[in-house]
Amino acid sequence: MKRYFQFFLTAFFSLPFLYASGQDPEVALARDVSVCWVEPGVLSLSFTCPRSVMMGGKTMLRICPEVRREGRRLARFAPVVYLSRAGKRYFERRQQYRPDAMLAEAHLLVPGGDMCDTTYTYRDTLAVGAMNEGVLVMDYYCTDCCSDHLLLSDTADVPLPPGISVSPVVPVQAAERPAPGPHRERVLLPLRFRVDRWEVEEDYMDNRECLARLDSVLSPLLADGSRCRLDGLHVRGYASPEGPRDHNQTLSERRAESFSAWLCRHYRLSPEAVSRSGEGEDWEGLHRMVEADSLSPWYKEVSLLIRRHALSGVRKRKLQELDGGKAWRELLERMYPYLRSMKVEIRYTVLPPKEEEGVR
Repeated sequence: MKRYFQFFLTAFFSLPFLYASGQDPEVALARDVSVCWVEPGVLSLSFTCPRSVMMGGKTMLRICPEVRREGRRLARFAPVVYLSRAGKRYFERRQQYRPDAMLAEAHLLVPGGDMCDTTYTYRDTLAVGAMNEGVLVMDYYCTDCCSDHLLLSDTADVPLPPGISVSPVVPVQAAERPAPGPHRERVLLPLRFRVDRWEVEEDYMDNRECLARLDSVLSPLLADGSRCRLDGLHVRGYASPEGPRDHNQTLSERRAESFSAWLCRHYRLSPEAVSRSGEGEDWEGLHRMVEADSLSPWYKEVSLLIRRHALSGVRKRKLQELDGGKAWRELLERMYPYLRSMKVEIRYTVLPPKEEEGVR
């Protein structure tokens, strides 16, 4: 306990100096926090934070952003996790044997000797459903081998949802050029697919707005090869839970393949630059949407059924039996179309000035 208490004091009082700018003495890791709506029911979060923090052994520091609303379930963005190199190996082993779903898509930051910048840009999107008010809470935790400790919390306002049905195209690129070094963007694309189909139809429903949002991130990276180098893309395809599980797994794979081919044609990319995977039925996405929508009379029962039953077939049968099938029909109409989606991870490197001069 004495050892940890010393670490806590050191971490707490060293937080203001992690940016070493001499301008802002605030006790906060995250800076330039921005929350905006990218389409009805989907929030985008971005902020900057240090690329590395000196950590020892198996200790882990986490930044956990979440949207809190009175009387509603929490909506959690992917956390940022600071680890030492030894701590990363321990983290990966622990995720293998004791997986934590909240950390499955965490942004892992590990010190490296070849890093030429000190700032990391976080961007992520999250389906939160309908909401009238809420607050973004940034919790900072320190975790050792045995326990979690809350170091501090910070808050930011969540803007009111737009009153229009068509989502505006939100520029995701920062106004200033990102710092040199490797970067990663995650773009949630709720592309609409016809039932049991996998072809990408640009004019089907609101697909054009979704693809425009992806283009606002990808096109600037490809416009000037002397400033940025595209390292690769990874496409994850998802399916809604109706129908047989094996069929939905194949359907998600075909959707990922179809969209990968579309990317290669549209942006003239080589097939080797785009990797893909089919993630099957998106039960996790359904769970998040249900918990974020307390207006539904069945949201508590549906959430409990998803958590209690691990097998896909049992979940479907229980949901179809709930309230004589009314809950299942509502899910089919209101939520399942959003689960036929794509998640695209874009990896790129911003070239330092010396490399730019060399390319010219």
